[in-house]
Amino acid sequence: MMAHGQKEKLLHLFTPLFQQLSTHLGAEIRRKQLEQDFNQIFSMAPDVISILGADGYFKRINPAGAVLLQYSNEELLAHSFLEFVHPDDKLNTNEELNNLNKGQAALYFENRILTSTGKVKWFAWTFNPDMEAGMIFAMARDITESKKLKDLLDNANNLARIGNWEFDVINQHIYWSDITREIHEVNDHFIVDLTNGINFYKAGKNRDTIMLAVETALTKGTSWDIELQIITAKGNEKWIRTIGETEFANGKCSRIYGSFQDIDAGKKAELAIAEVMAEKAVILESIGDGFFAVDKNFIVTYWNKEAERSLKRTRQQMLGNNLWDIFGDAINSPSYIFYKKAIDENEIQYFEIFYETLATWFDVSAYPSHNGLSVYFKDITDKKNSVEKLRQSNERYERVALATSDAIWDWDIVTGEVVRTGEGFLKLFGYNAALADEAVDFWVTKVHPDDLQRVVERRINIFDNTTCNYWEDEYRFKSASGEYKQVYDKGYIIRDENGKAIRMIGATQDISKIKENEQQLQLLNVTLQKQAQDLAVSNKELEYFASVASHDLQEPLRMVSGFLAMLQNKYNDVIDERGKQYIHFAVDGANRMKQLILDLLEFSRVGKTAITKEVVDLSKLVEEILIMLGKQIEEKKASITCAPLPVISTFKTPVRQVFQNLISNSLKYQQKDVVPCVTISFTETNDLWQFAVADNGIGISDKYFEKIFVLFQRLHNKDEYSGTGIGLAITKKIIENMGGEIWVNSGMGKGSTFYFTIPKNLQ
Repeated sequence: MMAHGQKEKLLHLFTPLFQQLSTHLGAEIRRKQLEQDFNQIFSMAPDVISILGADGYFKRINPAGAVLLQYSNEELLAHSFLEFVHPDDKLNTNEELNNLNKGQAALYFENRILTSTGKVKWFAWTFNPDMEAGMIFAMARDITESKKLKDLLDNANNLARIGNWEFDVINQHIYWSDITREIHEVNDHFIVDLTNGINFYKAGKNRDTIMLAVETALTKGTSWDIELQIITAKGNEKWIRTIGETEFANGKCSRIYGSFQDIDAGKKAELAIAEVMAEKAVILESIGDGFFAVDKNFIVTYWNKEAERSLKRTRQQMLGNNLWDIFGDAINSPSYIFYKKAIDENEIQYFEIFYETLATWFDVSAYPSHNGLSVYFKDITDKKNSVEKLRQSNERYERVALATSDAIWDWDIVTGEVVRTGEGFLKLFGYNAALADEAVDFWVTKVHPDDLQRVVERRINIFDNTTCNYWEDEYRFKSASGEYKQVYDKGYIIRDENGKAIRMIGATQDISKIKENEQQLQLLNVTLQKQAQDLAVSNKELEYFASVASHDLQEPLRMVSGFLAMLQNKYNDVIDERGKQYIHFAVDGANRMKQLILDLLEFSRVGKTAITKEVVDLSKLVEEILIMLGKQIEEKKASITCAPLPVISTFKTPVRQVFQNLISNSLKYQQKDVVPCVTISFTETNDLWQFAVADNGIGISDKYFEKIFVLFQRLHNKDEYSGTGIGLAITKKIIENMGGEIWVNSGMGKGSTFYFTIPKNLQ
């Protein structure tokens, strides 16, 4: 074994050798480790890592670089770096590379590279040269998107018209950028302070809003972002967006800063769009069709009033909800399939569907868009029912055609084909229906030439009017015997979904006899009109005769009364009591004859005298009548009660006579030892004034209710109750001439109530 001293000596001799060997092995290990790390980075790095030779050619490039540059590794190694640079950047790139040759340690620059597909990409390059090795290490990052964003931001700032501003609260100084000054249309010399800055805002709500925002920012540090209107220095009104932020120091606001943006064009467009959307909403609410809209997930975004009515769901129930969550019973129904197809295949869908839950037929149009689906629908239940009824009607049609004497026809307007059914055509006009159907121009050749154009034009006008479903006309039609018969033709028009007339079913009647009767009736009317004229002349003559007769009859009556009075006065002592009684009877008869003549004359004049309507206070009119009847009322100690009566537009004199006659009768026909009580009242309807005069008199039996209004009809002896029996007849005639009615309600010993009406719209 080696002694300890020998070991120490050997270690001392070999230590330098061991140290040299260790250093060499460590360097080799580190080199290997660095090379391994570089290869790993080279292979895995997402950016471009490459080595260029002194000649400018790629000597090595990592996989990510080839992908980013969009060339194969072979293509990159076969060309110099400058061959891939965009022509507009080659000169600048070459100058940058020359700087490396002049000893520059590192280089950073940006340029554009043309990829193999012709696409342009921006890259940020970092070049590090190794002059001893004759190589350049080049690394690059794809900055295409950031370049686009920068360009977009620059363009956006210019297009968006965004300017900056700052308010130094401590020094009370305001700064406006150039664009801010342009927005406010002021020059560089314009000095801005807080007051004139705020005064640019439109007076009223806009200025109040910004003042509140500034005050809140100064006191509480609250920021703002609001859209307001300003009036520029040149007087132009425009919309701006203002943003404000604050800085505080020691609890106080020291600075407010922010931006101004000219949003006038966009805001006006937004307001215009809002107006258009409002108009669209008005249209969608006013159309007769139901309308709703859903997005691609069938979330309801619009639901109009007609949709509410037809589908029995309110707008609140539908908006924001899934259509099929609300109408779960319709999932997998035809409508569900059609709507889904419209969205999935982007195809318009038209269909008709019966919704059993609502027992309703709908005609539906579904229009897809990039937002979802717009659906228009209308309730066609009535139309469907009409079609079904028409089908049933057609079944009855054949049977009816066999039973009727009319000429039944069915005209296909589109093809011109006419089918004449039943025996009516043969019976009325003598033509075989089947043979007539074969002739295309049969009807045209049989209508009288003078009627044809009128009938055809009128029929075309009705066909063009989509709201009209019936046609009728009268014209002359030539029968098989050559005789023209007057016919009445009518038809029901059937239209297609667009309203076009496509078919008409009708019947033709022979009205020749009716027309003959009409002509005879017209002749009779002419005769009656002549008779009426003759009667009018006769009435005038009778009126004249009545006037003359009444005057001429009164003269001998006055003479008889006068001589009898003279006889009584001169021979009063000679004439005995019986003679005096005879003279009294004669005088009384003459007086009653005179009154009768006057009443007849009055009756004949009712309605003949031209009078003018006037505004009449009926309460005052009745007061005047009561004053005139005052002596009679006083003698009978009568009680007259009159409710407040209306003021109406009427003929005063006739109305006065009506009230006077009825009140006089109420006082006259009273029970013995009973104080007369008369009550006057009224009611009204929309069209009439109705008056009532009630008394507690002797009353009238119901069998005489009509008789009492007939001329000269008296129910009592003249010795019991005076009068000629003409008063109520005159009253009735006056009321009826004004368009009213008069009637009585009474009972024997129970008094009477006379009712009469006067129209409010009195002609």
